[in-house]
Amino acid sequence: MLRYTFEVEEGARLWSEANFPSEQVLIAERKLQSLLKPALESLYCLTAIRWRWHHWRDSQWSLDTILECLEGPKLCRNIKEFTFAYHPSFIDIGKPFPLPNLKQLRVFSVSGALFESDFEKIAHHPIMSNNLKTLHLSQDRIRYSSIPFDNHIPATVSDLRLHGLRLESVGKVTYRNITSLDLGTLMSTNREWDALWDILSSRRIHLRDFAIHHITRADHDMDKMLNYFQSYSGLESFSLKGPVWYDPSSYDSYAIQFYENVLPMHVETLTKLELKPEFESKWCFGVDNINIVRRCKRLRSLWVKVDHRGLEPDVVPERSLVGTLYGDGNSPMSLGSSSAGASYPNLVHLLLQLVSSDLPDLERLTLEPARNPSWAHDHTDMISGAQFRLGIQRRLRASVESFARDLSNNVLQWADADGKQKEGKIRKKKGQSETKHKTASVFQQISGFAKRLL
Repeated sequence: MLRYTFEVEEGARLWSEANFPSEQVLIAERKLQSLLKPALESLYCLTAIRWRWHHWRDSQWSLDTILECLEGPKLCRNIKEFTFAYHPSFIDIGKPFPLPNLKQLRVFSVSGALFESDFEKIAHHPIMSNNLKTLHLSQDRIRYSSIPFDNHIPATVSDLRLHGLRLESVGKVTYRNITSLDLGTLMSTNREWDALWDILSSRRIHLRDFAIHHITRADHDMDKMLNYFQSYSGLESFSLKGPVWYDPSSYDSYAIQFYENVLPMHVETLTKLELKPEFESKWCFGVDNINIVRRCKRLRSLWVKVDHRGLEPDVVPERSLVGTLYGDGNSPMSLGSSSAGASYPNLVHLLLQLVSSDLPDLERLTLEPARNPSWAHDHTDMISGAQFRLGIQRRLRASVESFARDLSNNVLQWADADGKQKEGKIRKKKGQSETKHKTASVFQQISGFAKRLL
């Protein structure tokens, strides 16, 4: 809602400036209008175009001028990549989609608040030729497009992204060259969803990169997806958001299957792992999966969620309105850890220790709170969800800061093979000269992560 409120306010401001421009703005506009075309035509060796056009911010003449230049022989013959974020107004429905005829493209990406008529034109445009290697199609409107792209995806595509579109005829897609698949918020029936994994499995197509941003119980049964990913090795990037539904038994059983059967197949190659479950569960980082995550030595980017129990207490408990909803003595806003809460390890400490000792290549770490599963089937989130999230974020930050303090004092906490928490001093091993220098280096690494966590 905040995003759309901002866009409405920004649109109103830009509309006002566009309809009542000052004299200086008009002069600058005329100068730009006279200079844009010759400037573009001077770019003889242009090979990639990344362009964003918004009807609130940009003039119609700029759209027309750029398209005219792209159709010219000087520019179009060398262009191999065209990335276009297009945001038309409602009055533009039915108008010709502004897409140049670039037949030598290798990378084609279109995104924005597009209409079904726009995707219909894209599907049949000559730009969808057999030269394409990368195809990204994203629809930002709330309503999903019902245009089936399955029949129009070139067989040469190896990197495919479909956001806000429907998967209706997966059997007609030639997948033999696909190595990267990003389904975003793809809409599909259970039948088409299952057919996708059947095709990938039967044709022995092994994805290197996969992402999906919306797993629902109704449309996306996870059994065949997980069975597919545990059938081979070599996955480099895996991003999963969801499941957004909650059932205590199946929710955790899918997580156990992922950590025990899927992830071990890819520990040697995985460089990016993003797991964003909706609810606190075994999908979250914890003592049950710390050892398998530790084996992913090549990780450069890690995004996980953690359970709130065991974290440092909230620094502003007076803001609490949801502490009583937990009853575990360690609520997001509690004054401190009770005997019940004290039985849980601090998962932020375990994760940061894991990063500093076992993931040497990690460059990006993101931590988030998950939703309270007891709120899965009611509307408590609408009342207390925001405060719960803020409380957990403060506790995450406090946990990072306490870990950094322990690290600076040469005190570390870790989990052994059984997940039991231990504590000890950093000591120099025999024959090694790394003491304070190594500690300072690790401290700087953790401090850098701390700035990006919250």
